[in-house]
Amino acid sequence: MLKKSNFRESGIVLIWVALVGVLLIALVGLAADTAYVLWVGHQLQIAADASSLAGALKVRSSATEAREAARAMGEHNWAAGLPVQLDINDSNDAAGDIVIGNYVRTTRSFTPTLNEPNAVKVSARRTTSEHGPVSLVFGHIFDVNTADVSRYAIAASGDMSGFGVIALHPNKPKTMHMQGDAVLLLSRRAIQVNSSHNSAGFFAGSVVVDASDLNVHGGCLFQGSVEFPGDLEEGVRRRPDPLANLPPPVWDPADDWGTVDISTSGIAVDLEPGFYSGGISATGGTINLEPGIYILDGEGMYIRGNASLFAEGVMLYITGTGRVDLAGTGEVYLTPPDRSLYSYPDVKTYEGVTIFQDRSNTNECSILGTALMDINGVLYFPSALTDFGGTGGTFGNALIASMIEVRGNGIVTIDYDDRFSVPAVGSYLVE
Repeated sequence: MLKKSNFRESGIVLIWVALVGVLLIALVGLAADTAYVLWVGHQLQIAADASSLAGALKVRSSATEAREAARAMGEHNWAAGLPVQLDINDSNDAAGDIVIGNYVRTTRSFTPTLNEPNAVKVSARRTTSEHGPVSLVFGHIFDVNTADVSRYAIAASGDMSGFGVIALHPNKPKTMHMQGDAVLLLSRRAIQVNSSHNSAGFFAGSVVVDASDLNVHGGCLFQGSVEFPGDLEEGVRRRPDPLANLPPPVWDPADDWGTVDISTSGIAVDLEPGFYSGGISATGGTINLEPGIYILDGEGMYIRGNASLFAEGVMLYITGTGRVDLAGTGEVYLTPPDRSLYSYPDVKTYEGVTIFQDRSNTNECSILGTALMDINGVLYFPSALTDFGGTGGTFGNALIASMIEVRGNGIVTIDYDDRFSVPAVGSYLVE
């Protein structure tokens, strides 16, 4: 016969078993909910990563397209059984879901801005205030029914808009060489140097390089006080020539305008497009070119002394023994073919290209300007060294050449406008 004390002990044990059981159930529930919240966080991180990468692919060309790409990618990812919804954040609020900004790799800092952005920050959330919190299964045991979960990612663009300056030669030292007191102003755009030379693919002395990025396949050698506020990347992959498929113009050698050579100041000569077997030269006076395509052999385009050159809607094709030598003190104004303004043959083919040197022509080009130089469009010397500089001026919207030398004591401005971008490296996560 059991004693009363044994009954009491058995009752206490049952109570403890019940309490421990409840505790174990609560702990298991807590573990299950914690694991679920972590899993939702992982899903949100994947969505944030993918959305920021998608946005960064578009951010240099269009903030609107970047936002749309990020939002669309979010909807392709699910968290807690629902598509990830991202607010478009047109106001670019720093606390928004999709934030357009600028990322500086050297300081690992992200600043919201619509002024020349290069990165996108995405915050994927399941919170009380944003898209609803995550519902818990066992949380009610602790009087907690939901959990707020959010993750973020920042992705930077790999120069989707292309490069304002490209030095194409694959292995020479000093493929891009800057010297003197030159200032290269590149509208906060990128420079690409394809040379594999391990120490001096890009070589600079006491100069200023105002560009967003300097990307060199090989290496750089700086001597003196080089001022460069942008990001330097060595060992990057080569970029292909964005104009590699641009065809040379076709002309009839028999239809020849011959040679133009002007040395008298105060006179003006109007010229028509076509083939000039001896080229166009001037050391005085003014040359006006009618819109169209000019094929220049012989002297090419030679403007020295106080001669001036005015050409709107023009492409100069330098072939044979021709070369470009624009190094006078007169005014030089060039604009490229534009099909919205002109309707002559080949205007569409060469739209945006102001100078195109024959790929078999390796003659050095010299463009040494003053404040009176204003060249628009792309300058393309795929097989030649180009010598740029002087005391200032605007030297086109993009420069693509085999080798590039920048010298003088002025500001060389290349006003890149996103035309003829090369295939991009894409985007990459930075945080």
